[in-house]
Amino acid sequence: MNDLIAELERLVGVKCQLYADDLVLWTETPKYHAEAILSIALDILDHWCQDNMKNMLEGNLSVLFLGSSDTISSSLNYLLRLMCKYTEIQDKVYSEVIEAVGKDGKVRHEDKSKVPYTFAVMMEMQRFASIVRLSTTRKAVQDIPVRGYVIPKGADITANLWALHHDPEYWDKPDEFQPERFLTDDGTKLIKQLPSYAPFSVGKRNCPGETIAWMGILSYFTEIVKNFEISVAPGKKLEYKEVGSLVMRLEPQPLCFIPRNN
Repeated sequence: MNDLIAELERLVGVKCQLYADDLVLWTETPKYHAEAILSIALDILDHWCQDNMKNMLEGNLSVLFLGSSDTISSSLNYLLRLMCKYTEIQDKVYSEVIEAVGKDGKVRHEDKSKVPYTFAVMMEMQRFASIVRLSTTRKAVQDIPVRGYVIPKGADITANLWALHHDPEYWDKPDEFQPERFLTDDGTKLIKQLPSYAPFSVGKRNCPGETIAWMGILSYFTEIVKNFEISVAPGKKLEYKEVGSLVMRLEPQPLCFIPRNN
C-alpha cells in the first residue's frame, strides 16, 4: 500500500508539471470539471509559490483521486450485481439513458437532470449497500448532551452510516431496494436533501472525492448499461459476499455482458 501511495503521489506531481502550460488556457475557459479543478489548483500555486503549498496541493490531489477511485470501483461492483437481480430497473435505466443522450451519446455529470431515475438508482445503491460503513473520526470540541448522555469534550466520534441508512425511523422498508425513494412523486426530479442520507459523510470535512466519485460512477454505469445487458453467468447464483474494512467491496463473481442492438 505504501508503494502504491508513493507512486500515486509521484504521478500527481508529474501531471501537475506536465499540464502547467495547457492549464493556463483552461483557467480562462475550462471545458470539464477536471480541467477546472486543476486550473484552480495551479492558479493557487502561481500566487503562493512556496514548497509547502506545492506539497499540500499534490497531497490533497492524491487523496482526492485515490479515495474516489476506490469508491467508484466498489460502487460499480454493487450496481452491476443489483442490475442482475432487478432486471426491470436495469431496463428502466437503459431506456432513460437512450432517451437522454441517444445510442451514440455519453452521459456527463451536467446531464444528471436528464437521467433522474438513473441517478436515483445510484443514490439508493449507496444507501442500500452503505459501502463506507463508518464515517471518518471527528472530535468533540465541547461537552455535548445527547438523550441523557454526555459526549465529553475531546472525545473521538465515529458515525455508524450503515445504521443511519437502514433505520426504519427514517426509511420505509429499509431492506428493500427502492430507487423511487429519492425521486419526487411524479418521478421527474431528484430529492436533493435527505437529512438521514450521508454516504460520503456530512459537513465541510466530508469525503473530498465525493463529486469525482459521483461523476465516475455515473459515466461508467450509464455507458455499461447502454451497451450491454447484464446478467449472472450461466449456471451461477448471484452472491453478495462482502469483504473490506474502510470501504466494503464484493468478492469477484462472473457476470455475463451481452451487447445490445441499439
